[in-house]
Formats: sequence, C-alpha cells, structure tokens
Amino acid sequence: MRLELAVVGSRQLKKIEANIVDTLNARMVRSEPGFVIPTPLSPGEATELQLHLAVASKTVSQILRGTISYVAEENDGSVAGKLDFKLPLRSTDSLVASAIAKNEFSQLLTGGKVDYSASVQFVSECSFHDLLIKITSSGHLSGKSSVLRKCSVVSFCKRTYLPLERYNNDYL
Repeated sequence: MRLELAVVGSRQLKKIEANIVDTLNARMVRSEPGFVIPTPLSPGEATELQLHLAVASKTVSQILRGTISYVAEENDGSVAGKLDFKLPLRSTDSLVASAIAKNEFSQLLTGGKVDYSASVQFVSECSFHDLLIKITSSGHLSGKSSVLRKCSVVSFCKRTYLPLERYNNDYL
C-alpha cells in the first residue's frame, strides 16, 4: 500500500512519522513502531510512503486507522502537529480482473483450484446488464457466463498482502 504525503501549506515539515494501528486481521510489517520520513518536506513537496501489510483474510473488508505526527517550522519557532486518518481496506483491493477463456474457466471450477466462492441474491431497480457492469468494475471481476439473469464471475488475487500466519509478533 502506498501513502502519498504532500505539503500544501506554507510551512516546512520535519520529524514526520506515520503509524497504523494493527487490527485482528491486518498488521503492519515493520521493525519499529512507526515509519519515519528522514528528510524534511518543504511547501509543495511530496513523498511516498510504502506500507507493507500482513493480512489474515483477504475476504474481510475493514478500516485501518493511523496517525501522522510532524513538526511544522515557522519563522518564530516550530509547532508539533498530528493528523489522524482512515484507510479503507476493501476485500476487492487485492483482486485483479483477468481475461480467461470459457474452457479455462470451466477447468478452474472443476479442478478444485478455487480458493473462495460466494453466491448472492438481491433486488435492484437497475437492469441486470447495468448491475453486472457495476459489480464487475467495482469488484475487479470478469464476467464469464450469463444465463437467465445469473452470471459467473472470476477474479485473481494480487500478491499485495502478506499472509498473517507467516509472521509472528517478533517481526510485527
């Protein structure tokens, strides 16, 4: 996960530290409690912070909470500041829509290589076609077959999250 930090005000920021609170499902992979940005940021400058997460289940959406603390330089001194933030971590964030042939899709289903499947039914005022477009685009899914207002969709998992069980508390 990437966080971009940009200084939009007129003060230089230094001693910038970001921290995200661990949850039962997601933990930051880190050697120290927070991530420190070593160089000060002047007005108009930006930097990117790479955050690595260990996730127990990619099928659970959640909100990660964190804090960015900093010292803002002024002409007559400096002022400490803190910014609290929330990051939505949706279960679909680790999915990638993938083009797959119909026969490959059938082999995937019959070969026992499906890690997660679900079925859902609901009433909507949208047409089936419009609803399917919304679901596949927001969920990073590819539609494979559609018969009588039913559709099979597929997606593959990106390797952006590390499995939580691979890490013990010594490294988190």
